[in-house]
Amino acid sequence: MQKQFKRIRLILAVAVMAGLTVGGTWTANQFFYKPSLGASGTQEKTTYDTGLDRVDARLGKEIWIGDPAYGSTLASAVTAIGGNQVILRVPAGTATISTDLTVPANITLQLQRGAVLSVADGKTLTINGEIRAGAYQIFAWTGAGAIRLSNALKEVLVDWFIPAGATDHTAYIKKAVDSGNHLVGSGVYARPPVVLTRESYVIANLNFDMGATGLPNYCGLTLSGKPGGGNNGSVKLTVNGANDNGILITGNFTAGGAFANYITLENLQIIKASYPGDARSDYGLKLRRSQWIRLRNVKIKNFGESALFIQDCFFGSFEGFEAETCYRAINLTASTMDPYWACTTMHFVNPSLMGCKILVYNSGGRAHATFSGLTADDFGGFTSTAYVDVSHQTVQLYFDRCWLEGLNAASYGVNFRDGAMYPRYNHITFTDCQLHLKNPSYLVGASGSGTGVISLKMSSISYTDSGDSVLYKDRTVIPNRTDSHACTEVAGLGKADLEGPAIFMSTPTASGTMVTEGPNGVAVGTKGVSSFGGVVNHRYYDDGIVGLSQEYKNDGFISTIGGLITPSLFLRQYYLYGLRLAVASAIPANQTC
Repeated sequence: MQKQFKRIRLILAVAVMAGLTVGGTWTANQFFYKPSLGASGTQEKTTYDTGLDRVDARLGKEIWIGDPAYGSTLASAVTAIGGNQVILRVPAGTATISTDLTVPANITLQLQRGAVLSVADGKTLTINGEIRAGAYQIFAWTGAGAIRLSNALKEVLVDWFIPAGATDHTAYIKKAVDSGNHLVGSGVYARPPVVLTRESYVIANLNFDMGATGLPNYCGLTLSGKPGGGNNGSVKLTVNGANDNGILITGNFTAGGAFANYITLENLQIIKASYPGDARSDYGLKLRRSQWIRLRNVKIKNFGESALFIQDCFFGSFEGFEAETCYRAINLTASTMDPYWACTTMHFVNPSLMGCKILVYNSGGRAHATFSGLTADDFGGFTSTAYVDVSHQTVQLYFDRCWLEGLNAASYGVNFRDGAMYPRYNHITFTDCQLHLKNPSYLVGASGSGTGVISLKMSSISYTDSGDSVLYKDRTVIPNRTDSHACTEVAGLGKADLEGPAIFMSTPTASGTMVTEGPNGVAVGTKGVSSFGGVVNHRYYDDGIVGLSQEYKNDGFISTIGGLITPSLFLRQYYLYGLRLAVASAIPANQTC
Protein backbone atom coordinates (compact mmCIF):
# COMPACT_ATOMS: atom_id res chain seq x y z
CA MET A 1 0.00 0.00 0.00
CA GLN A 2 2.77 2.47 0.90
CA LYS A 3 4.45 1.79 -2.42
CA GLN A 4 1.16 2.65 -4.22
CA PHE A 5 0.83 6.05 -2.39
CA LYS A 6 4.44 6.91 -3.21
CA ARG A 7 3.69 6.17 -6.83
CA ILE A 8 0.69 8.55 -6.89
CA ARG A 9 2.68 11.34 -5.21
CA LEU A 10 5.41 10.90 -7.78
CA ILE A 11 2.94 11.24 -10.68
CA LEU A 12 1.46 14.48 -9.19
CA ALA A 13 4.88 15.96 -8.64
CA VAL A 14 5.85 15.26 -12.23
CA ALA A 15 2.60 16.85 -13.41
CA VAL A 16 3.22 19.98 -11.38
CA MET A 17 6.79 20.24 -12.59
CA ALA A 18 5.52 19.91 -16.16
CA GLY A 19 2.94 22.77 -15.63
CA LEU A 20 -0.05 20.54 -16.34
CA THR A 21 -3.65 21.75 -15.62
CA VAL A 22 -5.60 19.62 -13.25
CA GLY A 23 -9.45 19.97 -13.33
CA GLY A 24 -10.04 23.81 -13.32
CA THR A 25 -13.22 25.42 -14.83
CA TRP A 26 -14.38 28.85 -16.03
CA THR A 27 -17.35 30.75 -14.55
CA ALA A 28 -20.48 31.03 -16.65
CA ASN A 29 -19.53 34.38 -18.21
CA GLN A 30 -15.86 33.42 -18.70
CA PHE A 31 -14.51 36.16 -16.44
CA PHE A 32 -13.16 34.11 -13.50
CA TYR A 33 -11.19 30.87 -13.69
CA LYS A 34 -11.86 28.47 -10.80
CA PRO A 35 -8.90 26.11 -10.30
CA SER A 36 -9.60 22.71 -8.80
CA LEU A 37 -8.28 21.69 -5.39
CA GLY A 38 -4.52 21.23 -5.55
CA ALA A 39 -4.17 22.70 -9.04
CA SER A 40 -0.90 24.54 -9.61
CA GLY A 41 1.73 25.24 -12.21
CA THR A 42 2.57 27.96 -14.72
CA GLN A 43 -0.28 27.24 -17.11
CA GLU A 44 -2.83 27.18 -14.27
CA LYS A 45 -1.58 30.55 -12.99
CA THR A 46 -1.69 32.05 -16.47
CA THR A 47 -5.26 30.95 -16.96
CA TYR A 48 -6.25 32.33 -13.55
CA ASP A 49 -4.55 35.67 -14.27
CA THR A 50 -6.39 35.92 -17.58
CA GLY A 51 -9.69 35.80 -15.72
CA LEU A 52 -8.58 38.56 -13.34
CA ASP A 53 -7.48 40.74 -16.27
CA ARG A 54 -10.87 40.33 -17.88
CA VAL A 55 -12.63 41.40 -14.71
CA ASP A 56 -10.30 44.38 -14.24
CA ALA A 57 -10.86 45.50 -17.84
CA ARG A 58 -14.63 45.28 -17.42
CA LEU A 59 -14.69 47.10 -14.08
CA GLY A 60 -12.44 49.75 -15.55
CA LYS A 61 -15.30 50.76 -17.86
CA GLU A 62 -17.57 51.43 -14.86
CA ILE A 63 -15.68 53.43 -12.26
CA TRP A 64 -17.09 54.58 -8.95
CA ILE A 65 -16.19 57.92 -7.43
CA GLY A 66 -13.96 56.87 -4.51
CA ASP A 67 -12.29 53.94 -6.31
CA PRO A 68 -8.48 53.75 -5.85
CA ALA A 69 -6.58 55.95 -8.30
CA TYR A 70 -9.72 58.02 -9.08
CA GLY A 71 -10.05 60.13 -5.96
CA SER A 72 -13.04 60.95 -3.80
CA THR A 73 -14.58 63.78 -5.89
CA LEU A 74 -16.19 64.12 -9.28
CA ALA A 75 -13.46 66.50 -10.39
CA SER A 76 -10.65 64.09 -9.43
CA ALA A 77 -12.36 61.20 -11.19
CA VAL A 78 -12.82 63.25 -14.37
CA THR A 79 -9.14 64.20 -14.32
CA ALA A 80 -7.98 60.60 -13.78
CA ILE A 81 -10.24 59.21 -16.51
CA GLY A 82 -8.97 61.62 -19.14
CA GLY A 83 -10.14 60.66 -22.61
CA ASN A 84 -11.10 57.06 -21.83
CA GLN A 85 -14.61 55.89 -22.63
CA VAL A 86 -16.10 54.99 -19.25
CA ILE A 87 -19.24 54.92 -17.13
CA LEU A 88 -18.65 56.93 -13.97
CA ARG A 89 -20.93 55.87 -11.16
CA VAL A 90 -21.86 58.39 -8.48
CA PRO A 91 -22.84 56.82 -5.13
CA ALA A 92 -25.59 58.14 -2.84
CA GLY A 93 -24.67 61.35 -1.04
CA THR A 94 -23.99 64.99 -1.93
CA ALA A 95 -21.06 65.70 -4.24
CA THR A 96 -20.26 69.42 -4.08
CA ILE A 97 -18.99 71.18 -7.21
CA SER A 98 -16.92 74.00 -5.77
CA THR A 99 -15.15 75.04 -8.99
CA ASP A 100 -16.26 75.23 -12.63
CA LEU A 101 -16.23 71.70 -13.99
CA THR A 102 -16.83 70.12 -17.39
CA VAL A 103 -17.60 66.42 -17.67
CA PRO A 104 -16.51 65.48 -21.22
CA ALA A 105 -18.61 63.48 -23.69
CA ASN A 106 -16.49 60.33 -23.23
CA ILE A 107 -17.83 59.96 -19.66
CA THR A 108 -21.34 58.65 -19.02
CA LEU A 109 -22.59 59.67 -15.61
CA GLN A 110 -24.70 57.08 -13.79
CA LEU A 111 -26.16 58.43 -10.57
CA GLN A 112 -27.63 56.17 -7.93
CA ARG A 113 -30.83 57.27 -6.18
CA GLY A 114 -29.77 59.66 -3.44
CA ALA A 115 -26.73 60.95 -5.34
CA VAL A 116 -26.90 64.75 -5.75
CA LEU A 117 -24.45 67.00 -7.60
CA SER A 118 -24.61 70.31 -5.74
CA VAL A 119 -23.21 73.34 -7.62
CA ALA A 120 -21.80 76.13 -5.47
CA ASP A 121 -22.79 79.79 -5.84
CA GLY A 122 -21.43 81.31 -9.04
CA LYS A 123 -20.03 78.01 -10.35
CA THR A 124 -21.03 76.08 -13.46
CA LEU A 125 -21.28 72.34 -13.99
CA THR A 126 -21.25 71.37 -17.68
CA ILE A 127 -22.07 67.80 -18.66
CA ASN A 128 -21.37 67.02 -22.32
CA GLY A 129 -22.10 63.32 -22.19
CA GLU A 130 -24.93 60.95 -21.36
CA ILE A 131 -26.73 60.90 -18.01
CA ARG A 132 -28.31 57.77 -16.58
CA ALA A 133 -30.72 58.41 -13.72
CA GLY A 134 -34.34 57.84 -12.85
CA ALA A 135 -37.01 60.44 -12.07
CA TYR A 136 -35.41 61.62 -8.83
CA GLN A 137 -33.27 64.60 -7.81
CA ILE A 138 -29.67 64.52 -8.99
CA PHE A 139 -28.94 68.28 -9.23
CA ALA A 140 -28.91 71.11 -6.70
CA TRP A 141 -27.44 74.60 -6.71
CA THR A 142 -26.96 77.59 -4.51
CA GLY A 143 -27.24 81.25 -5.50
CA ALA A 144 -26.04 81.78 -9.05
CA GLY A 145 -24.92 78.22 -9.58
CA ALA A 146 -25.63 76.91 -13.09
CA ILE A 147 -26.01 73.53 -14.78
CA ARG A 148 -25.48 73.03 -18.50
CA LEU A 149 -26.52 69.78 -20.13
CA SER A 150 -25.71 68.23 -23.50
CA ASN A 151 -27.86 68.14 -26.64
CA ALA A 152 -26.84 64.48 -26.87
CA LEU A 153 -29.41 63.72 -24.17
CA LYS A 154 -32.66 62.23 -25.43
CA GLU A 155 -34.54 64.14 -22.74
CA VAL A 156 -34.06 66.13 -19.56
CA LEU A 157 -36.26 65.06 -16.64
CA VAL A 158 -37.74 67.87 -14.56
CA ASP A 159 -37.48 65.64 -11.48
CA TRP A 160 -33.69 65.71 -11.73
CA PHE A 161 -33.97 69.26 -10.35
CA ILE A 162 -36.78 68.95 -7.77
CA PRO A 163 -35.80 68.29 -4.14
CA ALA A 164 -37.94 66.04 -1.98
CA GLY A 165 -40.76 67.88 -0.26
CA ALA A 166 -40.96 70.83 -2.71
CA THR A 167 -44.54 72.14 -3.00
CA ASP A 168 -44.01 74.77 -5.72
CA HIS A 169 -42.24 73.39 -8.78
CA THR A 170 -42.05 76.56 -10.88
CA ALA A 171 -38.37 77.37 -10.32
CA TYR A 172 -37.28 73.77 -10.81
CA ILE A 173 -39.10 73.35 -14.13
CA LYS A 174 -37.52 76.58 -15.29
CA LYS A 175 -34.09 75.36 -14.17
CA ALA A 176 -34.56 72.18 -16.18
CA VAL A 177 -35.35 74.27 -19.27
CA ASP A 178 -32.50 76.70 -18.55
CA SER A 179 -30.02 73.81 -18.48
CA GLY A 180 -30.25 73.72 -22.29
CA ASN A 181 -30.21 77.46 -23.04
CA HIS A 182 -26.51 77.42 -23.98
CA LEU A 183 -27.25 74.97 -26.81
CA VAL A 184 -29.29 77.40 -28.95
CA GLY A 185 -28.49 80.49 -30.94
CA SER A 186 -27.41 81.51 -34.45
CA GLY A 187 -30.12 79.39 -36.02
CA VAL A 188 -29.37 76.25 -33.97
CA TYR A 189 -32.20 74.92 -31.78
CA ALA A 190 -30.98 71.40 -30.91
CA ARG A 191 -31.88 71.31 -27.24
CA PRO A 192 -33.31 68.15 -25.62
CA PRO A 193 -36.99 68.09 -24.65
CA VAL A 194 -37.83 68.71 -21.00
CA VAL A 195 -40.06 65.91 -19.71
CA LEU A 196 -42.48 65.98 -16.79
CA THR A 197 -43.08 62.47 -15.46
CA ARG A 198 -45.24 63.00 -12.37
CA GLU A 199 -49.01 62.96 -12.54
CA SER A 200 -49.13 66.59 -11.35
CA TYR A 201 -46.99 69.64 -10.53
CA VAL A 202 -47.75 73.05 -9.00
CA ILE A 203 -46.73 76.19 -10.89
CA ALA A 204 -47.35 79.94 -10.87
CA ASN A 205 -46.21 82.35 -13.61
CA LEU A 206 -43.81 79.90 -15.26
CA ASN A 207 -42.13 82.57 -17.36
CA PHE A 208 -39.75 81.98 -20.28
CA ASP A 209 -38.87 85.50 -21.41
CA MET A 210 -36.03 86.17 -23.85
CA GLY A 211 -35.81 89.78 -22.68
CA ALA A 212 -34.73 92.89 -24.57
CA THR A 213 -31.41 91.30 -25.54
CA GLY A 214 -32.85 87.97 -26.65
CA LEU A 215 -31.26 86.22 -23.69
CA PRO A 216 -31.79 83.80 -22.14
CA ASN A 217 -32.62 82.04 -25.39
CA TYR A 218 -35.73 79.87 -25.27
CA CYS A 219 -35.76 78.86 -28.92
CA GLY A 220 -36.37 75.15 -29.38
CA LEU A 221 -38.12 74.86 -26.01
CA THR A 222 -40.12 71.64 -25.59
CA LEU A 223 -42.21 70.73 -22.56
CA SER A 224 -43.58 67.21 -22.78
CA GLY A 225 -45.78 65.37 -20.33
CA LYS A 226 -45.06 61.65 -19.94
CA PRO A 227 -46.68 60.53 -16.72
CA GLY A 228 -44.88 57.53 -15.31
CA GLY A 229 -42.35 57.79 -18.11
CA GLY A 230 -44.90 56.59 -20.67
CA ASN A 231 -46.18 58.22 -23.84
CA ASN A 232 -49.89 58.26 -23.03
CA GLY A 233 -52.02 60.57 -20.89
CA SER A 234 -51.14 64.08 -19.79
CA VAL A 235 -49.54 65.84 -16.83
CA LYS A 236 -51.52 68.30 -14.71
CA LEU A 237 -49.97 71.70 -13.92
CA THR A 238 -52.01 73.30 -11.13
CA VAL A 239 -52.10 77.10 -10.70
CA ASN A 240 -53.43 78.07 -7.27
CA GLY A 241 -53.31 81.89 -7.20
CA ALA A 242 -56.38 83.74 -8.51
CA ASN A 243 -54.24 86.30 -10.40
CA ASP A 244 -51.43 83.95 -11.41
CA ASN A 245 -50.72 82.88 -14.97
CA GLY A 246 -49.82 79.41 -16.12
CA ILE A 247 -47.03 79.35 -18.75
CA LEU A 248 -45.70 82.46 -20.53
CA ILE A 249 -43.30 82.24 -23.49
CA THR A 250 -41.99 85.51 -24.93
CA GLY A 251 -39.45 86.26 -27.65
CA ASN A 252 -37.38 89.43 -27.73
CA PHE A 253 -40.27 91.89 -27.52
CA THR A 254 -38.56 94.87 -29.11
CA ALA A 255 -38.84 96.20 -32.65
CA GLY A 256 -36.86 93.85 -34.85
CA GLY A 257 -36.14 91.53 -31.92
CA ALA A 258 -35.64 87.79 -32.24
CA PHE A 259 -38.59 85.41 -32.09
CA ALA A 260 -38.81 82.41 -29.78
CA ASN A 261 -38.64 79.79 -32.54
CA TYR A 262 -39.80 76.17 -32.51
CA ILE A 263 -41.88 76.04 -29.34
CA THR A 264 -43.53 72.69 -28.52
CA LEU A 265 -45.93 71.88 -25.68
CA GLU A 266 -47.58 68.47 -25.50
CA ASN A 267 -49.59 66.28 -23.15
CA LEU A 268 -50.21 69.01 -20.57
CA GLN A 269 -53.15 70.27 -18.52
CA ILE A 270 -52.82 73.84 -17.21
CA ILE A 271 -55.59 74.16 -14.65
CA LYS A 272 -56.32 76.87 -12.11
CA ALA A 273 -57.65 75.55 -8.82
CA SER A 274 -60.92 77.51 -9.27
CA TYR A 275 -62.37 80.07 -11.68
CA PRO A 276 -61.29 83.54 -10.43
CA GLY A 277 -63.95 85.65 -12.17
CA ASP A 278 -64.25 87.45 -15.51
CA ALA A 279 -61.55 89.68 -17.04
CA ARG A 280 -58.90 89.02 -14.41
CA SER A 281 -55.84 89.45 -16.69
CA ASP A 282 -54.67 85.91 -16.06
CA TYR A 283 -53.65 83.57 -18.85
CA GLY A 284 -53.33 79.82 -19.03
CA LEU A 285 -50.80 79.91 -21.87
CA LYS A 286 -49.45 83.21 -23.18
CA LEU A 287 -47.38 83.16 -26.38
CA ARG A 288 -45.78 86.43 -27.47
CA ARG A 289 -43.46 87.03 -30.43
CA SER A 290 -43.05 83.33 -31.11
CA GLN A 291 -43.14 81.34 -34.32
CA TRP A 292 -43.28 77.73 -35.46
CA ILE A 293 -45.45 76.85 -32.48
CA ARG A 294 -46.73 73.32 -31.94
CA LEU A 295 -49.32 72.36 -29.33
CA ARG A 296 -50.52 68.81 -29.04
CA ASN A 297 -52.99 67.53 -26.45
CA VAL A 298 -52.98 70.66 -24.28
CA LYS A 299 -55.94 71.50 -22.03
CA ILE A 300 -56.44 74.81 -20.17
CA LYS A 301 -59.15 75.41 -17.58
CA ASN A 302 -60.46 78.09 -15.19
CA PHE A 303 -58.74 81.28 -16.34
CA GLY A 304 -60.55 84.62 -16.02
CA GLU A 305 -58.93 86.28 -19.04
CA SER A 306 -57.81 83.83 -21.71
CA ALA A 307 -57.03 80.17 -21.95
CA LEU A 308 -54.69 80.75 -24.92
CA PHE A 309 -53.26 84.20 -25.68
CA ILE A 310 -51.35 84.69 -28.96
CA GLN A 311 -49.66 88.00 -29.73
CA ASP A 312 -47.39 88.88 -32.66
CA CYS A 313 -46.86 85.21 -33.52
CA PHE A 314 -46.42 83.30 -36.78
CA PHE A 315 -47.00 79.71 -37.92
CA GLY A 316 -48.78 77.65 -35.29
CA SER A 317 -50.17 74.13 -35.28
CA PHE A 318 -52.67 73.21 -32.55
CA GLU A 319 -53.89 69.63 -32.44
CA GLY A 320 -56.39 68.55 -29.82
CA PHE A 321 -56.35 71.91 -27.99
CA GLU A 322 -58.97 72.22 -25.23
CA ALA A 323 -60.22 75.23 -23.29
CA GLU A 324 -62.77 74.83 -20.54
CA THR A 325 -64.50 77.36 -18.29
CA CYS A 326 -62.49 80.40 -19.36
CA TYR A 327 -63.61 83.96 -20.07
CA ARG A 328 -61.97 83.86 -23.51
CA ALA A 329 -60.91 80.58 -25.04
CA ILE A 330 -58.54 81.96 -27.71
CA ASN A 331 -57.30 85.55 -27.71
CA LEU A 332 -55.56 86.78 -30.89
CA THR A 333 -54.06 90.16 -30.04
CA ALA A 334 -51.60 92.43 -31.82
CA SER A 335 -49.20 94.84 -30.17
CA THR A 336 -48.25 98.25 -31.57
CA MET A 337 -44.81 97.09 -32.64
CA ASP A 338 -43.66 95.93 -36.04
CA PRO A 339 -44.71 93.44 -37.38
CA TYR A 340 -48.21 94.53 -36.50
CA TRP A 341 -49.82 91.09 -36.45
CA ALA A 342 -51.86 89.34 -33.79
CA CYS A 343 -51.08 86.02 -35.38
CA THR A 344 -50.86 84.55 -38.84
CA THR A 345 -51.15 81.04 -40.19
CA MET A 346 -52.53 79.44 -37.03
CA HIS A 347 -54.19 76.08 -37.62
CA PHE A 348 -56.43 74.44 -35.03
CA VAL A 349 -57.38 70.81 -35.65
CA ASN A 350 -60.24 69.32 -33.62
CA PRO A 351 -60.19 71.92 -30.83
CA SER A 352 -62.74 71.73 -28.02
CA LEU A 353 -63.88 74.98 -26.36
CA MET A 354 -66.29 74.10 -23.58
CA GLY A 355 -68.02 76.55 -21.24
CA CYS A 356 -66.09 79.62 -22.44
CA LYS A 357 -67.87 82.97 -22.68
CA ILE A 358 -66.07 84.14 -25.82
CA LEU A 359 -64.63 81.48 -28.10
CA VAL A 360 -62.35 83.54 -30.37
CA TYR A 361 -61.43 87.14 -29.53
CA ASN A 362 -59.37 89.55 -31.63
CA SER A 363 -57.96 92.86 -30.45
CA GLY A 364 -55.49 95.03 -32.29
CA GLY A 365 -56.06 93.40 -35.63
CA ARG A 366 -54.36 91.31 -38.30
CA ALA A 367 -55.19 87.75 -37.44
CA HIS A 368 -55.36 84.73 -39.72
CA ALA A 369 -56.44 81.36 -38.36
CA THR A 370 -58.30 78.22 -39.37
CA PHE A 371 -60.45 76.03 -37.13
CA SER A 372 -61.18 72.54 -38.38
CA GLY A 373 -63.58 70.29 -36.49
CA LEU A 374 -64.10 72.71 -33.60
CA THR A 375 -66.64 71.69 -30.95
CA ALA A 376 -68.06 74.37 -28.65
CA ASP A 377 -70.75 74.04 -26.00
CA ASP A 378 -71.64 75.36 -22.56
CA PHE A 379 -70.96 71.96 -21.02
CA GLY A 380 -69.06 72.26 -17.74
CA GLY A 381 -69.02 76.05 -17.61
CA PHE A 382 -70.68 79.22 -18.85
CA THR A 383 -73.10 80.05 -21.61
CA SER A 384 -71.19 81.74 -24.43
CA THR A 385 -71.73 85.44 -25.14
CA ALA A 386 -70.06 85.34 -28.59
CA TYR A 387 -68.56 82.80 -30.92
CA VAL A 388 -66.26 85.41 -32.49
CA ASP A 389 -65.58 88.88 -31.05
CA VAL A 390 -63.57 91.29 -33.23
CA SER A 391 -62.32 94.72 -32.23
CA HIS A 392 -60.05 95.65 -35.12
CA GLN A 393 -59.38 95.13 -38.82
CA THR A 394 -57.70 92.53 -41.00
CA VAL A 395 -59.18 89.46 -39.41
CA GLN A 396 -59.49 86.34 -41.51
CA LEU A 397 -60.91 83.39 -39.62
CA TYR A 398 -62.10 80.19 -41.27
CA PHE A 399 -64.30 77.62 -39.55
CA ASP A 400 -64.68 74.23 -41.21
CA ARG A 401 -66.90 71.37 -39.96
CA CYS A 402 -67.53 73.11 -36.63
CA TRP A 403 -70.31 72.72 -34.07
CA LEU A 404 -71.00 75.96 -32.20
CA GLU A 405 -73.59 75.68 -29.45
CA GLY A 406 -74.35 77.20 -26.07
CA LEU A 407 -74.67 80.82 -27.14
CA ASN A 408 -76.37 83.23 -24.75
CA ALA A 409 -79.92 83.89 -25.95
CA ALA A 410 -79.38 87.65 -26.35
CA SER A 411 -75.84 87.48 -27.80
CA TYR A 412 -74.48 87.76 -31.32
CA GLY A 413 -72.76 84.81 -32.95
CA VAL A 414 -70.20 87.16 -34.49
CA ASN A 415 -69.69 90.58 -32.92
CA PHE A 416 -67.78 93.46 -34.53
CA ARG A 417 -66.69 96.21 -32.19
CA ASP A 418 -65.88 99.83 -32.91
CA GLY A 419 -62.80 100.09 -35.10
CA ALA A 420 -63.30 96.77 -36.94
CA MET A 421 -63.55 98.45 -40.35
CA TYR A 422 -63.33 97.43 -44.00
CA PRO A 423 -65.19 94.21 -44.76
CA ARG A 424 -62.77 93.05 -47.42
CA TYR A 425 -60.23 92.52 -44.61
CA ASN A 426 -62.52 91.28 -41.85
CA HIS A 427 -63.68 88.08 -43.50
CA ILE A 428 -65.04 85.25 -41.37
CA THR A 429 -66.19 82.10 -43.14
CA PHE A 430 -68.25 79.17 -41.87
CA THR A 431 -68.17 76.10 -44.11
CA ASP A 432 -70.20 72.97 -43.35
CA CYS A 433 -70.83 74.28 -39.83
CA GLN A 434 -73.72 74.27 -37.37
CA LEU A 435 -74.48 77.46 -35.40
CA HIS A 436 -77.13 77.96 -32.74
CA LEU A 437 -78.65 81.45 -32.36
CA LYS A 438 -81.66 83.16 -30.80
CA ASN A 439 -83.09 84.38 -34.13
CA PRO A 440 -81.77 85.72 -37.48
CA SER A 441 -81.13 89.15 -35.97
CA TYR A 442 -78.44 87.68 -33.71
CA LEU A 443 -76.24 86.16 -36.39
CA VAL A 444 -73.92 89.15 -36.46
CA GLY A 445 -73.79 92.44 -34.61
CA ALA A 446 -71.72 95.59 -34.91
CA SER A 447 -71.11 98.50 -32.56
CA GLY A 448 -69.55 101.83 -33.47
CA SER A 449 -68.46 102.02 -37.10
CA GLY A 450 -67.02 98.54 -37.27
CA THR A 451 -68.07 95.82 -39.65
CA GLY A 452 -66.90 92.86 -41.70
CA VAL A 453 -67.98 90.13 -44.08
CA ILE A 454 -69.46 86.86 -42.88
CA SER A 455 -69.69 84.04 -45.42
CA LEU A 456 -71.94 81.05 -44.84
CA LYS A 457 -71.21 78.10 -47.10
CA MET A 458 -73.30 74.96 -46.71
CA SER A 459 -73.83 75.87 -43.08
CA SER A 460 -76.93 75.41 -40.97
CA ILE A 461 -78.22 77.80 -38.33
CA SER A 462 -80.74 76.75 -35.69
CA TYR A 463 -82.93 79.43 -34.10
CA THR A 464 -84.15 78.88 -30.55
CA ASP A 465 -87.04 81.37 -30.87
CA SER A 466 -88.70 79.51 -33.70
CA GLY A 467 -87.09 76.10 -33.51
CA ASP A 468 -86.25 76.43 -37.21
CA SER A 469 -83.05 75.23 -38.80
CA VAL A 470 -81.98 76.96 -42.02
CA LEU A 471 -79.31 75.76 -44.42
CA TYR A 472 -77.35 78.60 -45.99
CA LYS A 473 -75.70 77.26 -49.11
CA ASP A 474 -73.78 80.39 -50.05
CA ARG A 475 -74.54 83.71 -48.36
CA THR A 476 -72.49 86.77 -47.53
CA VAL A 477 -73.51 88.91 -44.56
CA ILE A 478 -72.29 92.50 -44.17
CA PRO A 479 -73.21 93.98 -40.79
CA ASN A 480 -73.02 97.66 -39.99
CA ARG A 481 -74.22 100.00 -37.31
CA THR A 482 -74.05 103.43 -38.85
CA ASP A 483 -76.18 104.01 -41.93
CA SER A 484 -73.43 105.62 -44.01
CA HIS A 485 -71.31 102.48 -43.94
CA ALA A 486 -73.91 100.47 -45.86
CA CYS A 487 -72.93 102.26 -49.05
CA THR A 488 -69.26 102.71 -48.30
CA GLU A 489 -68.62 99.08 -47.51
CA VAL A 490 -70.31 97.62 -50.56
CA ALA A 491 -68.62 100.16 -52.80
CA GLY A 492 -65.31 99.01 -51.33
CA LEU A 493 -65.85 95.44 -52.39
CA GLY A 494 -64.45 94.37 -55.72
CA LYS A 495 -65.86 91.75 -58.04
CA ALA A 496 -63.61 89.05 -56.60
CA ASP A 497 -64.56 89.94 -53.04
CA LEU A 498 -68.32 89.52 -53.25
CA GLU A 499 -70.06 86.69 -55.07
CA GLY A 500 -73.60 85.69 -54.43
CA PRO A 501 -76.28 87.58 -52.53
CA ALA A 502 -75.27 89.70 -49.58
CA ILE A 503 -77.35 90.46 -46.53
CA PHE A 504 -77.16 93.80 -44.71
CA MET A 505 -77.94 93.52 -41.03
CA SER A 506 -78.96 97.13 -40.32
CA THR A 507 -81.27 99.82 -41.69
CA PRO A 508 -79.24 102.10 -43.96
CA THR A 509 -80.75 105.46 -44.96
CA ALA A 510 -77.66 106.85 -46.63
CA SER A 511 -77.62 108.66 -49.95
CA GLY A 512 -74.47 107.12 -51.37
CA THR A 513 -74.10 104.52 -54.08
CA MET A 514 -74.35 100.80 -53.51
CA VAL A 515 -72.14 99.12 -56.09
CA THR A 516 -72.94 95.46 -56.36
CA GLU A 517 -70.81 92.81 -57.98
CA GLY A 518 -71.39 89.20 -58.92
CA PRO A 519 -74.20 87.58 -60.88
CA ASN A 520 -76.57 87.48 -57.91
CA GLY A 521 -76.26 91.04 -56.76
CA VAL A 522 -77.06 92.33 -53.31
CA ALA A 523 -80.07 91.84 -51.06
CA VAL A 524 -80.72 94.41 -48.35
CA GLY A 525 -82.30 92.97 -45.20
CA THR A 526 -82.90 91.10 -42.65
CA LYS A 527 -83.99 94.15 -40.69
CA GLY A 528 -84.98 95.81 -43.90
CA VAL A 529 -84.54 99.29 -45.34
CA SER A 530 -87.00 101.99 -44.31
CA SER A 531 -85.71 104.53 -46.79
CA PHE A 532 -82.71 104.43 -49.05
CA GLY A 533 -82.20 107.55 -51.10
CA GLY A 534 -79.04 106.48 -52.84
CA VAL A 535 -78.32 104.49 -55.97
CA VAL A 536 -78.17 100.73 -56.27
CA ASN A 537 -75.86 100.31 -59.23
CA HIS A 538 -75.87 96.74 -60.48
CA ARG A 539 -73.04 96.46 -62.98
CA TYR A 540 -74.11 93.23 -64.62
CA TYR A 541 -76.92 94.50 -66.83
CA ASP A 542 -77.64 91.06 -68.25
CA ASP A 543 -78.62 89.80 -64.81
CA GLY A 544 -81.05 91.12 -62.30
CA ILE A 545 -80.81 91.15 -58.54
CA VAL A 546 -81.77 87.57 -57.79
CA GLY A 547 -81.23 84.96 -55.15
CA LEU A 548 -83.66 86.29 -52.55
CA SER A 549 -85.59 83.45 -51.01
CA GLN A 550 -87.75 82.74 -48.03
CA GLU A 551 -84.78 82.55 -45.65
CA TYR A 552 -84.79 86.35 -45.66
CA LYS A 553 -88.43 87.04 -44.94
CA ASN A 554 -89.11 89.93 -42.57
CA ASP A 555 -91.70 92.62 -41.89
CA GLY A 556 -90.13 95.50 -43.76
CA PHE A 557 -87.80 94.61 -46.60
CA ILE A 558 -87.82 97.71 -48.79
CA SER A 559 -90.27 100.59 -48.76
CA THR A 560 -88.50 103.01 -51.03
CA ILE A 561 -85.52 102.77 -53.35
CA GLY A 562 -84.49 105.88 -55.22
CA GLY A 563 -82.44 105.68 -58.39
CA LEU A 564 -82.36 101.91 -58.89
CA ILE A 565 -80.08 101.12 -61.82
CA THR A 566 -80.74 97.59 -63.00
CA PRO A 567 -82.78 96.03 -65.79
CA SER A 568 -84.71 93.78 -63.47
CA LEU A 569 -85.36 93.01 -59.84
CA PHE A 570 -86.47 89.50 -58.99
CA LEU A 571 -87.95 88.46 -55.66
CA ARG A 572 -88.33 84.72 -55.52
CA GLN A 573 -90.48 83.12 -52.87
CA TYR A 574 -90.36 86.28 -50.83
CA TYR A 575 -93.03 87.27 -48.33
CA LEU A 576 -93.66 90.98 -47.84
CA TYR A 577 -96.34 90.43 -45.21
CA GLY A 578 -98.70 92.96 -46.71
CA LEU A 579 -96.05 95.64 -47.26
CA ARG A 580 -95.42 97.04 -50.70
CA LEU A 581 -92.22 97.45 -52.63
CA ALA A 582 -91.92 100.96 -54.04
CA VAL A 583 -89.38 102.10 -56.58
CA ALA A 584 -89.07 105.89 -56.67
CA SER A 585 -87.21 106.22 -59.95
CA ALA A 586 -85.96 103.36 -62.02
CA ILE A 587 -83.42 103.32 -64.79
CA PRO A 588 -84.31 102.19 -67.38
CA ALA A 589 -87.95 103.29 -67.16
CA ASN A 590 -89.26 99.93 -68.32
CA GLN A 591 -87.77 98.09 -65.38
CA THR A 592 -89.75 95.03 -64.41
CA CYS A 593 -90.24 94.03 -60.83
